[in-house]
Amino acid sequence: MIRQEQEATAKKALDCAYEVHSRLGPGLLESACQACLLHEFLFPFVPSSYVICQAADSHPSNFIL
Repeated sequence: MIRQEQEATAKKALDCAYEVHSRLGPGLLESACQACLLHEFLFPFVPSSYVICQAADSHPSNFIL
């Protein structure tokens, strides 16, 4: 059961990373990318502009699943 939950979480994280990368492209600052990834992970079905996420995150943080 735990293995299935881990795989589901990993799949969700990869899907979010793909979505952020496909919308914003390469070359994004790490802190901005992490903020956008977190937003996509927490609110996957909310259409959003990542500009707000980029401005809101002023310092890098870790993304821990």
